[in-house]
Amino acid sequence: MFSPDGLQILSASEDHTARLWDATTAQEIMVLQGHEDSVSGAVFSPDGQQIVTFSEDFTAKVWAAANGAEIATLQGHEDRLISAAFSPDGLWVVTVSDDQTLRLWTARTGTEIAILQEDEGRFTSAMFSPDGQQILTASEDQTARLWQRVKP
Repeated sequence: MFSPDGLQILSASEDHTARLWDATTAQEIMVLQGHEDSVSGAVFSPDGQQIVTFSEDFTAKVWAAANGAEIATLQGHEDRLISAAFSPDGLWVVTVSDDQTLRLWTARTGTEIAILQEDEGRFTSAMFSPDGQQILTASEDQTARLWQRVKP
């Protein structure tokens, strides 16, 4: 995934890490270490200041993009994570897991705000609306649903 300014690239790996690369020189900038299993993916916040990684170790982690410092670990899922996304303002993270739940978190503290349960099949992805007030989900049962974001 490219950073919002297009100058950096994120990669995720089975070696339990995510890596940040310079998009112009292809030089490695930093390694994000801390997961206990394969990192399934990594995404930038809309302002490029944070990164969220999600893993088969049932967790997601929020990192500072500037120095790779771990900001928060998002724990609570009971199976591997398959998707994560920041809200447009970068204050919230939504995670999707094979445990048939979607969870909403605060990005700065890792506090869990809400759990949404899928009745049939499982969620496959989630994203915020442009104003951050709704979450759109896709599911294995071939449905899409629009949810109001829970406000703390």
